[in-house]
Amino acid sequence: AFLSKASDQLVEWSDSTGQTGLHYATQVVMNLLDPARPEYSAAFVDKLIIVFVKKVGNALGSYLELLLRSVLSKMQQVKTPSIMQSLLIVFAHLASTEQLEGLISFLSQVPDPSGRPALEYVVTEWCMRHSYFFGHYEQRVSTVALCQLLSHCLNTGDQRLNNILVVEEEAPNHTEGVLTRSKKASSGDRWTQTPLPVKLMKVLIAELRSQIEEEEDDDNDEDDEEDDTWSSDVQ
Repeated sequence: AFLSKASDQLVEWSDSTGQTGLHYATQVVMNLLDPARPEYSAAFVDKLIIVFVKKVGNALGSYLELLLRSVLSKMQQVKTPSIMQSLLIVFAHLASTEQLEGLISFLSQVPDPSGRPALEYVVTEWCMRHSYFFGHYEQRVSTVALCQLLSHCLNTGDQRLNNILVVEEEAPNHTEGVLTRSKKASSGDRWTQTPLPVKLMKVLIAELRSQIEEEEDDDNDEDDEEDDTWSSDVQ
């Protein structure tokens, strides 16, 4: 609440040692993201960081990089899907704004635990988990951000993104007949590598299909209610 209502005072205030309110607020968030703390400490950190970005903006400066590094570190520890969603939404929010290019540059320069650019790790996790996101705001922000990311890939030819291959389960080959349990067990899981722009298209098409189905279900529910009302009136 203090960050949301008094961000100007937070930026302007400093103690006797010269440390600003922004410094202390950042330390609070980083403490919640400390890998040594239980993962549930980061349950709602996305909302806190998003308010931080919206209210403080450019005044964040290097503090934003510190926060994003802490988010990345926490992601290595988290196993609970809802907590991982909270962390990924931080990147989704930034990607849905004019900060997309800066985010891509940052993630391209920071290594993940395997030594590869964290950009590949983040977008892979994001694409894999998007369809399981819950919450209207979270789903909307993630979808808009993925659209922005795809648009950036297609319009700029950014090789930092276009060269990323996302590992996904291979679609079944229907020419082989019915895939029985014994066939599946004998063949094992089949995996393929898909270029990121193609994977983004697949995710967004699946999202559109899901939205259409939800609208159709809502329409059917309304029709059923009208039929029930009509039947009651007739009786």
